[in-house]
Amino acid sequence: MTLTFLKLIISSSGTLTDVLLAQSEAFLEELIDFVQTTQTEQEFQTFNQLPTVEQYIQRRIGSGAVKVCFALTEFCHGISLSPSIIADKDMRILWDHASIVTCVTNDLVSIRKELDQGQVDTIVPLLYVRHGDLDRAVKEAVNIMVDSIKTMDEATEVLYERYKDSPEFENMKKVVDACKLSCTGNLAWSLRSGRFKVFLPNTANGIDVEL
Repeated sequence: MTLTFLKLIISSSGTLTDVLLAQSEAFLEELIDFVQTTQTEQEFQTFNQLPTVEQYIQRRIGSGAVKVCFALTEFCHGISLSPSIIADKDMRILWDHASIVTCVTNDLVSIRKELDQGQVDTIVPLLYVRHGDLDRAVKEAVNIMVDSIKTMDEATEVLYERYKDSPEFENMKKVVDACKLSCTGNLAWSLRSGRFKVFLPNTANGIDVEL
């Protein structure tokens, strides 16, 4: 029913091509996942339960809404990729791990603000519960982020090799670049806006967060 409504909105403003429909369906799929994972997040908080680290990461890939933004990349660039490229398993891996990088970065930078608000269902507190050591929890959170960056790079190499002779290569590269730029852009904006009570013009000297 929701997809039908979305189709009607799009068709009212122009011709609903197969590619445009595929973009809309990809966006809708990510939006539905965002709503469902946010519901799961709220259920844990309502019943005062903590997820495991693994449950949290899997949930955060959706509730972070990062992939909802990725699904709009083609529209923002004014380009259209074949649905098979967006659905490519390595493109999906790239989206998932770019989401992890963004969300873990937010968790690390925002920990002071969230503790002040009594929120403990984020990556560092959950790792602290597991290990009982704050330094180890922070290091492991950073390692999760580093591993995801490596996975992103590996997926990128596979995609570049797979589609190097495709006429869609340059447009695909724009989508891949957008995923990577979203990670660095999110960090830069978070530090400069002060939304997490950390104000820094850059990360040249690292990031210090006092708890």
